[in-house]
Amino acid sequence: MKKKQIRAIVISMLVLLLIGTAVLRINIEPAEQTPGLPAISEPLANADGPADAHSVPDTSGEKSTVPLQSDPAPETDKQEQASDSGNTTDSSPTDKPQATEPPVTTTETPPAETNSTEPPSPVTDEPEQELAPTETPALEVERHICTIEIRCDTVVDTSKLENQAVAPYVPASGVILVTTEMEFSPGESVFDVLLRATRDSNIHMEFRDDSLYSGKYIEGINYLYEMDGGPLSGWMYKVNGQFPNYGCAAYKVNDGDAIVWMYTCDLGMDVGDNSTW
Repeated sequence: MKKKQIRAIVISMLVLLLIGTAVLRINIEPAEQTPGLPAISEPLANADGPADAHSVPDTSGEKSTVPLQSDPAPETDKQEQASDSGNTTDSSPTDKPQATEPPVTTTETPPAETNSTEPPSPVTDEPEQELAPTETPALEVERHICTIEIRCDTVVDTSKLENQAVAPYVPASGVILVTTEMEFSPGESVFDVLLRATRDSNIHMEFRDDSLYSGKYIEGINYLYEMDGGPLSGWMYKVNGQFPNYGCAAYKVNDGDAIVWMYTCDLGMDVGDNSTW
């Protein structure tokens, strides 16, 4: 009985040794199976020699290896014969340990790594901050302002008119255009301001080019022409209370200038011009 126990222990140790050697030497991978056909077992190729005769070429480029079932029974029989040489007792077949087949393990091929070098974008829970639109301050345009007024006080008494046909165009107040602010551009003249003011207010104005009067001569405003109030009548202008001695097209307007156009019947003497002509 003692010999049987020793023999069983020795056989068990040999079987475990064989299983451990097989597990260390064999790398088991899943065999490729053709649909409809049983799987083909393929032994591990010997790294130092030619492939085993039972190897089946793998057309997929990867070699799947499955170990052939090894039967340790012959070695076990040898051990039993060596042990039975000194023991005449019959042993039951059930006393022999059954050869165990090494477990088949499968290894999953890891997914191929991508060659992307882009770092993963950080995920933050913070909401995106919207940049407030920057307001561009509007450039302040410099304004140039003057005033203009048109009067015909000298002929409010229409009996003085030699041309009575224009009497209906003479206002009773003598004011054709009340004092009005006008915006002008640097370099503009009194004539430019008068032309724009009469057009804006829909007031009749007629002029001619005349080099004697520095380029422009005003013939009539609001249908009241020169000579309508006598041989010395006509239109004159003053700026800031002064009567320039040159034409309106030559006088350049400045900020704050007060321009007044008036109808004279006596070469300016009746409207305050005391200059000598």
